[in-house]
Amino acid sequence: MAAGRPVICLNLGGPALQVTDETGIRVPAISPDQVIGDLAAAAEQLARDLSWRLQLGRAARERVAQHFSWEKKGKHLARIYRELAGSLPSSGNPRAPSTERSLGLGKAGLASKPSVRT
Repeated sequence: MAAGRPVICLNLGGPALQVTDETGIRVPAISPDQVIGDLAAAAEQLARDLSWRLQLGRAARERVAQHFSWEKKGKHLARIYRELAGSLPSSGNPRAPSTERSLGLGKAGLASKPSVRT
């Protein structure tokens, strides 16, 4: 998808969660023979229809840019870390490092370079 190409995948697991009807073709996994036939038919369909193939590829690239950038992943992980850290009991020690510092999170919520302690 990041390369601007449509995806053909089985309609199960991780790929099926990321690929939409606008970005590729999801093939149901019912039987080995059916899967082989449907994968071949999907590839043939994309090979024959240039405009549809290009349309799916553009939408795939756009989906990656909108949903899967490293900045978005970093913000998402930082939010999860903050939520998890907020559910931890407080140590009661005012000198204890902050949760964000102990997790290595900077101002933007992204991991910062680890500090070297001497």
